[in-house]
This record gives sequence, structure tokens and C-alpha cells, in this order.
Amino acid sequence: MYRNQYLITNATETRPCLVGAQESRFGPWKVFCFAPLQSYRAAGSGFEAMLLGLVVDPLHPERDMQQVLDHLVDLPAMTREAVAERIEHLTGRFVLLARIGQDTHLWGDCCHLRQILYGSFGSIRCVGSSEKLLLEHAGAELSMGADKRAFMASSRFQKNDLAWVGATGQDDRVMRLMPNHRLSLPSLQAQREAFYSKLPDGVGETEVLDLAEVTLRGLFAALVDRYSLIVALTAGWDSRLLMAASLPMKDRISFFTFCRSGDRSSVGDGEVAEQLAARFGLDYERIAPAPVTPEFKAAISQEQLFLRVVPKTANIQYHLTRKDRDRIINVNGNGAEVARCFYGRPGGPHSFGRVSRYLGLTPRDPFVQASLWPWYREAQEVAQRTDVRVNDLAYWEQRMGVWGAAMPFEQDIAIEEISPFNNTRLLLSLLTVPERARSGPHYPLFGRLLKRMEPAAAEIAINPHMLWFKKYVDGSATATFFSRRMKHLYADRSLY
Repeated sequence: MYRNQYLITNATETRPCLVGAQESRFGPWKVFCFAPLQSYRAAGSGFEAMLLGLVVDPLHPERDMQQVLDHLVDLPAMTREAVAERIEHLTGRFVLLARIGQDTHLWGDCCHLRQILYGSFGSIRCVGSSEKLLLEHAGAELSMGADKRAFMASSRFQKNDLAWVGATGQDDRVMRLMPNHRLSLPSLQAQREAFYSKLPDGVGETEVLDLAEVTLRGLFAALVDRYSLIVALTAGWDSRLLMAASLPMKDRISFFTFCRSGDRSSVGDGEVAEQLAARFGLDYERIAPAPVTPEFKAAISQEQLFLRVVPKTANIQYHLTRKDRDRIINVNGNGAEVARCFYGRPGGPHSFGRVSRYLGLTPRDPFVQASLWPWYREAQEVAQRTDVRVNDLAYWEQRMGVWGAAMPFEQDIAIEEISPFNNTRLLLSLLTVPERARSGPHYPLFGRLLKRMEPAAAEIAINPHMLWFKKYVDGSATATFFSRRMKHLYADRSLY
């Protein structure tokens, strides 16, 4: 139970839910890691650091995780700002604890795909990746307000992949550390971090593409000799870029597509994937995952506070049957949509209502207002002083940091996953390129990246089964807004 999860606590008593976890200490805190999650330590004069999870330095793929941590803290002056700046260069799914003098801070990976949840339960203060584990460790019953319960019962929530929103947990005492934030201990205070990976003046698209290629290829080079890598192959952009980046190592990587009968999108993915596999001689399998069984639902319900069963849950069930699953890493393209303007180029001000619609939410829902508004107000301030616009920040921090983090957490019961795009320096660099070059329907910047890595990979059409007007909608924030507004016109009508 709680496979691949962690818990950090000030409690002295070890509860039954933690039996079987590897226990260590970090200052006054106890740290528990459930296999196969690993921890790494480094220490020096006046500081101590601990890394939990999977991390890669794509610019130095020869470094193992201990070496990455050692370099991270090998600084002339060990300061919070210096550590935060170096974290931006790393790819992975990890949590970093750092004690500098009398201060202790905690950071996550770029999109916080390894969840960081925290809360106080009387005298117990704890941080972890599983909300259910936090409550069980604290011996606390679920506490949930009426607005939150109404949100979870709404048809909008059900139709939106049961996607959560904001920094609040499902339990009223639990909070989520959002991407681009750090957590101070023991106060459990979250603070937004500054962006450090600013490109020097005069750096243009060529340098951005250089960095993108090195970052994508570097991740595969770092992991291919240490793990069994599997890569989902679809008809889309992100999958194509990963395939192109991995081609020099293709003989040591397995590619696959999940195809469901009657699902037009997955069938289209399979047709394109088979063309790619034949063209480049890939080790490829087309998989039809079996329906989720009651036994599997019972197994995953032990890991989750509220059971979530969506179409991709069948994929997790399939992965659970793999042999050597502790060595398997699923490499995917999560996070690339941040730079690919997933919510389109701005066509007007990003009002709170618009951002809510982008996320598939009803802005008048009381829980949405309470949980999303503080983030929206802060995001507007960030957008005014950086190259990151509100709609891109919404995808980065809300869509990836909340909804996007749910699937890796749920998949922890079976296998680990990692995304080469989950890298702050890479995303910030891509975001300096004008939006028209990064957005649909043609995504010219990414077309140029694909051709420089493997020109032949651009010869097979990307998303040929997607309707032309859908590609147009994807390129415009205004069209995206109205599309999502109409899609849910009759959902939760009392809230309009």
C-alpha cells in the first residue's frame, strides 16, 4: 500500500500505515519513503539536503541522482535563491528538502508531478504525496465543507475528468503546494518563487531550439542504461518530438499505443503510430486495455481518498501486470502544452471567467471562486512582470500542477513516469518565443524543432484525424473560450 509515496512528519509515533516504509530523519522531521521511491542526501557546512524521487540533469546525463544532488548543493554560497535557480535546470518527478542555517525549505519538480500536499492536524504537521496517507497518519476523519461537496457532486466535475482546482485539498485541512512555489518548514507557509532562468538579451530562436533538443535528448541518454523505458506513441506533437529525440537510442526503448474500440482519437493515434513504427523500425505494440475490473478498483481505492475512474485508468491496470515494473519508466510529453499555448493565443483580457472556462470550470461555483480566485489574482501579477501569460500559467500551475499530477500519482501503484518537458528552464526558454510561433494550428516552432532532430519524422502527418476547425480552435484563446462555454452550456445551469 502507498507504493512510491512519501511522508514527512513531526510526529514521534509511527502509525500502522507507515509500516514497511523506509524511515530516515531530516533535522527534527521524520521522512518515510515507500518502495520503490528512493531518497538521497548531501550535507556541508551549515546546510543539509535530501532528494526524494527521480531526477535528471539533461545537460549532464552521465550524472546519477546522487551526483545530481551533490552538484545541486555545490555552491559558493548556499542560499535559498541559489538552490531554487539550480532546480530550474533539472527534469524529473521529485521533492527537495534543504536546510540552510536555521531555515528549512521544500521545493518540487517543474509541474509538481510528484504531489506536495501538507496540513496541520492538531500538533501533527505533515507533508506528503497522498492525501489519504496524511489523514491516516494523523488519525483524522475527512472534513469537507458544503461548497466543496457540492462541487464534487456537480455534473461539471464529473464531465471534467474529476479534475480538482486550486491549492486546497479535498480535506479542508490539507493544502497543495502549487508549481513555482516553495514551502517553509515548520510553519507550512507557501511562497511563490521568482523565475531565474531568464535568457540573456539577444538570445533568439536558434538558441532556444538548441536547448530544447539537448534537454529532450539528454533525458533519454540519462535513463536508457538505468531503466526499462517505454514511450507512448500517438498522432500528436509531443509524442512525435519525444520519438525524434529518442531515435539514436530506439533499440533500447519500447513504444506503445493504447487503442480503445470506438474511440476515434485513440484509433487515429494507433494508425499514425503504426506508420511511424514501420518507418523508423521501432519496437512497437498496439494495446487494447481490458475494462477496469472490480478487483482493480478495490486495489486503487486503498491508495486514493476518493476513487477516480476515468478512461486512462484502464492503462494503469494494464501497466500493473508488467514484470520488472520497479525498473520501468513511462516517458511522456506532459507539460509541453504549457509552451504550445494549449489555451490559445490571447484574443482579449484573461478574465477570471475566461480562465475558469479554459479549465472546464463554472466561474460562479462558490468552491471554484474560493479556490481559484487567489491564484488568479497572483497570476495576473506574475504575467505583468514575466514572459509567462495568464493562460499559459493556468495550464502550467492549475492544469498540470493539479489535474496533470493526478495521473502520475494514480499510476504509482504500477509504474513510474517522467516527462522531458517537466523542466522549468526549458519551458521558460520556449515561452520567450512569440506566441504565434508556438500555437496552433501549425505550431511552427515545434515543427522546426522536429525537423532539426529528425527531418523524416515530419513527413508523416500530425493529428490527421483531427477536424480542421478543432485545430483552429486550439490556436485561439477566444475560440477556446467559446468552445468550452458552449460545451458545458447545459451543465449546472443553476450556476449561470
